[in-house]
Amino acid sequence: MFEALTQQFELAKVEEVRETPSVKVLDPPSFPEKKSFPPRLEIMFLGTFLAFAGAVMLILGRAHWKEIDAQDPGKVLAHEVLQTANAHMPWATPNGSRLQAMTHRIWVRVRRNDSANAAEE
Repeated sequence: MFEALTQQFELAKVEEVRETPSVKVLDPPSFPEKKSFPPRLEIMFLGTFLAFAGAVMLILGRAHWKEIDAQDPGKVLAHEVLQTANAHMPWATPNGSRLQAMTHRIWVRVRRNDSANAAEE
């Protein structure tokens, strides 16, 4: 009799554990009336403004750089620095990395421009 009752008691404990929910929802969720963060519209306008300002600065900088005399000491120094960096740049082809492919294209373009400028002089 004791064994039968013990077995029933154990089965009742297992059933109780099975039926007990592991998570109980106290309050149902509700959607907020207004988004508080991040301010997506402000981020969009700021990003657009910064991209436009950067593009304008790049265009004006290139135009100013082309107007500078090739014998100007600052321009000569910049060319020497770029040539030194170019000499130390690993010329391995990009191995699938987008960053390496982008830097490779930039350095190839700089190297091509430097060799074209040297041929003109």
